[in-house]
Amino acid sequence: MTGDNVDNGQHLFTGFYYKTSEFLSLIGSSDHVARQERLAIDFVSGDGKWNKFSCPNIRSPLHFLAGLLRYSKFPKMDLLRLILKHRRLKRSCDNISAAELLDELKQSQAARDHFFRPFILATLNADLDEVSARLLQEMLMEILSVPASHSVLAYSTVGFSELIANPAAEFIQNNNGEIFTANEIAGVDIKEHMVKGVVDRRGRYHRADAYILALPPDRLAEVLPERYVGGLNRWVYTPIVSVNLWYDRPVMDRLMIGLTDSHFHWVFDKHSIINNPDTHRYVTLLESAAYDKIGASKHQVVEMALDDMNRHCPKVKDATLKHAQVIKERRATVLISPSLENERPDIVTQWPNLFLAGDWVDTGLPATVESAVKSGFQAADCVAKGR
Repeated sequence: MTGDNVDNGQHLFTGFYYKTSEFLSLIGSSDHVARQERLAIDFVSGDGKWNKFSCPNIRSPLHFLAGLLRYSKFPKMDLLRLILKHRRLKRSCDNISAAELLDELKQSQAARDHFFRPFILATLNADLDEVSARLLQEMLMEILSVPASHSVLAYSTVGFSELIANPAAEFIQNNNGEIFTANEIAGVDIKEHMVKGVVDRRGRYHRADAYILALPPDRLAEVLPERYVGGLNRWVYTPIVSVNLWYDRPVMDRLMIGLTDSHFHWVFDKHSIINNPDTHRYVTLLESAAYDKIGASKHQVVEMALDDMNRHCPKVKDATLKHAQVIKERRATVLISPSLENERPDIVTQWPNLFLAGDWVDTGLPATVESAVKSGFQAADCVAKGR
């Protein structure tokens, strides 16, 4: 209807997604990624007031601290407490939530609502009391340690199929690999403490010297023999809901907006993001951990999106809405809770020729694109080394 290839939401990177950058260079699509010159995000609160979080290009970690100092919604006392208690970020955060870590850092509700919560929702698709504190700890330590020029946001100027799926498939085929589409693995044949092969949904049996399973926990539990499933069924998922709105003209003057006290968390202007502005005149509103919208009707979700647009993007008053689309990802991401953080599986399994990959496995990173890519590189290294 619209002629646009629509992704399931808007995906963002950071300048310190080093493995992702390496992967995109390997498959030849790194030119499709644009980066900010410095970290800057515009937020608008429910009362219509605009606030900018931006970090100057000075030495880290001063750039980040200066950004918080200049961000009017972040209380100065919270910044002082964060500085005074920074050593807490280097100690163990096992078995506590991000909210509990912020309690120890004496961070106020205002600091949580206007910075930490949007930060966690955007990166981990979960709320502060749901996720392991170790993930917040790892992200903060990374931001505080990398150069200011690396702690910026990056985004794809093409759809994700064009950025990753198509060039990756071409890379595999150019290197004598074979791809089977419209099919899934149905089971793993394990005998004599080795994987002998895998069976697909069409009943075909595939043999190889080594196997990498890039599956979420529930699918991994389905394909492994029952005696090996263990705690895989304990993992749960969090949803993402996005709404795409097509207007007859551009309606935003910013690439992205963070929303607080609104129905959605973010608005992205595809007219600015996609490299073909003449044919991409739509905006994407996105809510992470969208439990409240999963059960709502399309009409209800669109009405909430239109309410946010009318309140925060005045240009829509002169525009005509042409089409609306709602995308519900009920199982968008694995929830790495405090109780499950230590149960993330290793890439190396108990079988010498079977390895795991995916954002949820134990990479030492939060469950992000960077974690998924890192796990893939590590699993491939294990195969190459024969272990």
